[in-house]
Amino acid sequence: MRLANTISPIQIKRAFVIADRAKKEPISVAKRKVLSMSERSLNKIIGRKRRAEYENALWRSGSVRVSDVGAWRGAGGLPLSWTMGSIKDTARLVKKALAFTPKKLKKRSRYAIPGILNNKRLLTQREKYLFPIVATGGSYRRRDMRKTKGDLDDGSMRAIALAVSGKKKIRAYIASIKK
Repeated sequence: MRLANTISPIQIKRAFVIADRAKKEPISVAKRKVLSMSERSLNKIIGRKRRAEYENALWRSGSVRVSDVGAWRGAGGLPLSWTMGSIKDTARLVKKALAFTPKKLKKRSRYAIPGILNNKRLLTQREKYLFPIVATGGSYRRRDMRKTKGDLDDGSMRAIALAVSGKKKIRAYIASIKK
C-alpha cells in the first residue's frame, strides 16, 4: 500500500454517501446534494457502527494492489467462494464468467460490473469521491476467508471492475486503526 495525503473522516463519509447515491443519480447531482449536507445528516445515513469505524481510524488517500485487498463477502451477489481471496482472485473469476457464463453473475454484479467497465470516467479513477474505501490491519470482516492486508469497506464492484480491466493497483481511501 502506498499512502499519500491525510483525509478527514467527514471526507470519507461524503465519499461513502456520494458513491451510494451515484448508483441512482448522476455523480454531479449526488455530489451537489451530499457536499451541502451537515456531518449530522451524513451520520444518519451511514449508521452508527460504520460511523464509529470511520471516526476512529486514521485516513489517507493512496493506492493499493488488487492482490493485497479482499472484496466484501459475497459482494454484489457474487458466489461466496468467489470472494474468499483478494480482489485479484475475484476479478479473475468474474472475467471468466463475463466471457463464458454471464448467468453466474447474479444481482448487482450482473449489471454493475459491465456498467463500470463501460464507464471511462470510473476506469480512470479521476473522481475522488468514487475511490474504494479500504480498512487495513487484519481482515476483521472476512471470517473464514483468506487473510489480506486490507478489506474493502465500500466500492467492491468498482474495485473488482478495475481489476477485471487489468489494473494491478487502484486508488483508494485507506484506513489504519488509531493506536
